[in-house]
Amino acid sequence: MEVDFKKLKVHRHETHEKGHGREESRYYYLCPIDADDFPYASKWKSLKAIGMTINIVKQNGKETSDVRYYILSKHLPGKRFAAAVRGHWGIENSLHWQLGVTFGEDQSRIRKGHADLQPAKKNEPEPAEEQQDCQGRNEEQTPKSGQE
Repeated sequence: MEVDFKKLKVHRHETHEKGHGREESRYYYLCPIDADDFPYASKWKSLKAIGMTINIVKQNGKETSDVRYYILSKHLPGKRFAAAVRGHWGIENSLHWQLGVTFGEDQSRIRKGHADLQPAKKNEPEPAEEQQDCQGRNEEQTPKSGQE
């Protein structure tokens, strides 16, 4: 097995932060994929790299860790991969915050089965029967370019 991984180049980056009552260590690994050496290259045509992150958080005397895997369609240096991962989770977290604040999902007491999915469905916008422009005209009434 050691021979299988000898040719692999692995880009590595790590960060360590203290704040908000916790210590966080993040380890980022990125392995460029050569299509000639990867048996599934034909199934993932744009695959350029595989990434892995390990996050370790120490808080209140407890340590938790999680591992995530990523497939990338672009070669990135380790530091850039770390920034992309952090950026993704920043967007994800802000969307969940918006659901909690705007739609009050955090106050919901629904916790059984799939019932917790129903309020989210209720808050989804319904597709409009007929799209209107900013002047209240539907598509047939809207002048085409050059006809105004």
